[in-house]
Amino acid sequence: MDISFFWIAIGLAALGYFIGDGLKNFGKPKEKITYPYLIKERDLHYHFSLTREEMQELLNK
Repeated sequence: MDISFFWIAIGLAALGYFIGDGLKNFGKPKEKITYPYLIKERDLHYHFSLTREEMQELLNK
């Protein structure tokens, strides 16, 4: 019986820690800034997993 109260207390302490840590940053969330980058036309087929001919056909359409 005493062991179950121990684990409940540990769980509540962990819950309080994680909620408190989340509330600390509530007003100022971290911004994830992603910078767009340009891909050269000659390298497009690598990003789309196509052959050069398939990519050229796609670009022509």
